[in-house]
Amino acid sequence: MEIGNSQHRANVVIVHELPLMRRALRAALATDPRLHVVGSTAFDAIGISLALDQRPDAILIDPSGDADARIATIEALHHAAPTAAIIVMLSHEVVLDTGALRGAGATSFIDCYAHAEEVLAAVAGWCNEALGRRTPQTPLISRTHPVPYTSDETSSLGTTDLDLLQLVADGHTDDQIARRLYVSPRTVQKHLARLRTMTASANRSQLVAWYMRTVTPHAVG
Repeated sequence: MEIGNSQHRANVVIVHELPLMRRALRAALATDPRLHVVGSTAFDAIGISLALDQRPDAILIDPSGDADARIATIEALHHAAPTAAIIVMLSHEVVLDTGALRGAGATSFIDCYAHAEEVLAAVAGWCNEALGRRTPQTPLISRTHPVPYTSDETSSLGTTDLDLLQLVADGHTDDQIARRLYVSPRTVQKHLARLRTMTASANRSQLVAWYMRTVTPHAVG
């Protein structure tokens, strides 16, 4: 287990059983000096302790065990750090009930084979609000795109848009989404490209972060 110190930065905890993956995730997040990994571990139980002690802004985790154990881990993390974004890494080899995980406290999902920039965007997108409260004059991500939709502008999204965004947020691939919506993967890709442009999202992870921040609260409320 590794623990670091931070001040006026967005704090992140990493939980992954593979040392190589922990190093790779650390390296990806280290490219933004305003993100700081305050702890990393191979064990879910230690990750929960880190969440309780460090009160991170985000937790990046590949939970271990069977389905019930994974859900219990996410619930414990959410209880330990209720304001933290819990980003669950998905593997194509392991089928997870994303709905149950979201109900347990998971904030979003990301492919475990995602590129470094996607990992960075996923974590930074959720930490942006937390960091903004501390240093509002320096946004976490410097945008070269138009400002994304405000919550009042989500009415322009159609039913297909919302269905597609929910499937992406649940971690489905383009091929899986195409089968669910009875369209071609190419159609899915074009639709996602349009949504990324509409929401000023540079990649899939930023699009999910935008959806969870902007659309989901209104769907629930």
